[in-house]
Amino acid sequence: MVGPIGLHNAVTPQELNIYELWRAVGVLVGFQVTVLGWRVAREQRLAETRKEMWFPIADYLNVASIAISMLSVFITPIVGDWPRLRLGLLGVSLLLFTAFPFALIGHYGMFTPNKHPEDLRYWPYQEKVVTIITAALIVIFVVWYCRV
Repeated sequence: MVGPIGLHNAVTPQELNIYELWRAVGVLVGFQVTVLGWRVAREQRLAETRKEMWFPIADYLNVASIAISMLSVFITPIVGDWPRLRLGLLGVSLLLFTAFPFALIGHYGMFTPNKHPEDLRYWPYQEKVVTIITAALIVIFVVWYCRV
């Protein structure tokens, strides 16, 4: 594939080079796993002071994105050649990846000023809003993708 994908030079699923996807998704998953490691280490440190530990919903978005990326780019070519399914799953994965930082900001209540750490809950309102919007966007994407 040469140059950016635009309206006039769109790439069909059959033309997409799997090696380019492996390279791009491999780097992306590497970053995601690194962030996940930092997040788990942070929660472990916080558990020492607050005597509880949790895995925020925002981090589930990241883990789901990693799992779907691995499935769509690395597993589907092994079991069969389903380029359209591969791209659809990759689209869902990228939506989850894009939503992760916003959900994390919502988890810490940082969309509104003057949020105090003692106000933190497992799944705060702001994080719920981001998660619900993400779920709606995924449904819209899947419906659109299946119709195209």
